[in-house]
Amino acid sequence: MSFNRPLLLLVAILATMAPLTWSPPVARGMVVQYEAYVQRQQDLIALAGIFGQLHYLRRTCNPKREANIWRERMQTLIELEQPDRDTHFQMVTRFNEGFDAMGQEFPTCTREAQRRSKDLAFEGNAIVQRLTDGIQPGADTNRTRR
Repeated sequence: MSFNRPLLLLVAILATMAPLTWSPPVARGMVVQYEAYVQRQQDLIALAGIFGQLHYLRRTCNPKREANIWRERMQTLIELEQPDRDTHFQMVTRFNEGFDAMGQEFPTCTREAQRRSKDLAFEGNAIVQRLTDGIQPGADTNRTRR
């Protein structure tokens, strides 16, 4: 019985590659969950930056009405999300960076500052929509409250 050497070599190569290219459905599900987790953390950090920017702009342009609203929303976001320590640190850092950046760019309230505020609110809303996609009001999120 004779074997075709190139065919045997190809079969051997493919056999060694199979574990690299095939993963069981459970592993693929875990990858999808991890990717969703990473995207959520990135969205939370980006939203925190927007909250910091809005905190500066809104309290500069309308201090009586919105003095601490965005800071309070940031605190609520952290309380509700209960992010891990690294994400929490990044969220607070991004909030403060956003606040400082707007302070440097807009020392006083101008029309451009008001325009930027509206744009940021729109951008933040898009992130909130992604974060809440699939969550129904009043639905149990299986989170334990502290």
